[in-house]
Amino acid sequence: MKILIVGSSGFIGSRLAAALETAGHAVDRAARSELDFTRIDPAAWRRRVAAHDVAINAAGLIREAGAQSFDAVHVRGPMALFDACAAEGVAVVQLSALGADEHAAGAFQRTKKSADDHLLALDVPSLVLQPSLVYGEGGASARLFTMMATLPLIPLPGEGTQQVQPVHVDDLVGAVVATVEKRAFTRERVAIVGPEPLGLRELLARLR
Repeated sequence: MKILIVGSSGFIGSRLAAALETAGHAVDRAARSELDFTRIDPAAWRRRVAAHDVAINAAGLIREAGAQSFDAVHVRGPMALFDACAAEGVAVVQLSALGADEHAAGAFQRTKKSADDHLLALDVPSLVLQPSLVYGEGGASARLFTMMATLPLIPLPGEGTQQVQPVHVDDLVGAVVATVEKRAFTRERVAIVGPEPLGLRELLARLR
């Protein structure tokens, strides 16, 4: 299959591109900087996705910076991508976030939900994967928690009982590859989480 990956230079996207190429697929890598989500040209998007079998959106922001806003990168850009895929008959895998639902509290998850809702309302084969905290070598969250775990005194919000269910980046990549190869585009949201829930205190203790 010919697969377009948007966000291919990121922590998840780069590993996903390598895994799909190893599996024998033709991967078209598109960094977020190449497909400028701050300037939406529907015709250009259609030309970009044409002749692909699947488009995977792995683009995302942890924090906003200038024109790279949550609205641009999580909402307007992906919506343009999804509309182009629907027009060209290209299946879509959207990498969203756990908690991107009606109870979403932060801008990160609320904007992810907006794009998820838009995709699932379109007449296009699709799947929205919602990973929990993704960890692995080189990941921003892994660096943060590993740094916290090495401190002599670890600062914890509240009593550190907040539940997380971290998933390794290799497991997330495996789920995406399986989705593509099985063509499991069931037009629904699927949570991708690790094998067990951990309190924040226990997670940091294990890392320590």
